[in-house]
Amino acid sequence: MDLRLFPLQTVLFPGMRLPIHVFEERYRLMIRECIEEDAPFGVLLIKSGSEAGPPAVPHDVGTTARILQVEYLEDGRMNIFTVGERRFRTIALNTTQPYLRGEVAYVDQRPPSDGSRALVARTEPVFGEYFRTFLAIGDQWSNSVPLPSDPAEAADFVAVHQYNLIFNKHVIGLAKPGATLLLNAPYGPDEVWDQLPASVQQAIVDKGIDLWVIDAFAVAVNKVLPGSADVRRGDYHIVLRKP
Repeated sequence: MDLRLFPLQTVLFPGMRLPIHVFEERYRLMIRECIEEDAPFGVLLIKSGSEAGPPAVPHDVGTTARILQVEYLEDGRMNIFTVGERRFRTIALNTTQPYLRGEVAYVDQRPPSDGSRALVARTEPVFGEYFRTFLAIGDQWSNSVPLPSDPAEAADFVAVHQYNLIFNKHVIGLAKPGATLLLNAPYGPDEVWDQLPASVQQAIVDKGIDLWVIDAFAVAVNKVLPGSADVRRGDYHIVLRKP
């Protein structure tokens, strides 16, 4: 199957929502064609190179993205909101057009084993507490956070709530100036800031964003153990506060 390809510095999982700011002419063309044909495109993690400029070298396995919403901006730029659909493996790349295309084949999931089903059962209570903790910090709540019964779907569901999404500048691009951003990460505030790419750091500074960090997973694990406590203000820390 022939597929338009969009190499990015992020991994798209099936079911994951991904906002993308489209500004390069080659990708404006690609997205316009996808919209006209109601066709998906493929997102591949970059192996070497960058998102802008000379063509990057992507990894072989990616996920198709379906465009859900489009915001048209001046000068032809666009903000698009997509959702991941199916994994694929790249068989051959086509570099004869302004943007990357490829011959791809869909990757079928293996049948679930008893071991993988048991792992879902072990993961569900911990992930549920983690997700409720994360919601509680924003004054939201949920009685339960059931995982999909299919192990592959459950793995994708857990994966899309991970720390490395902050590395995607497109996510920061959707934040309003002066916004407060809460990041779940297994690191302290200094470590978090040092690990962010310079482009993401600059985007946070330019927008005057308050960036906070919490290890929600550690809090969740403590809460499912005997003698655990509720979330306290001391559980989350400021990384960068606007002047």
